[in-house]
Amino acid sequence: MAAVAEGSGVRLADLAERDRVRFTPDSGLSEILDNPCAAAWLQPRIAVRTEQAPSAIEYAGAGLGPTLVPASTIPPHFAARSCAPIRPCADN
Repeated sequence: MAAVAEGSGVRLADLAERDRVRFTPDSGLSEILDNPCAAAWLQPRIAVRTEQAPSAIEYAGAGLGPTLVPASTIPPHFAARSCAPIRPCADN
């Protein structure tokens, strides 16, 4: 993923053609993070599924694909290529 300028964000539509790290349906985060995709009429492509945010972050950092996680789950030492907020669906 390209670097994201500070203060900007990523549009869900920009991720539409990418395989992504997703949460399993049993994960509490699955429905919360899948709702913005559904609202934007996107069918996310799945590279791998996990139940835990820390695992999703590590998989994304290893290059398996981008992931959507709550900002509070990203450790301060995480050296990802980029971390950016997702823009509201209306901007997509």
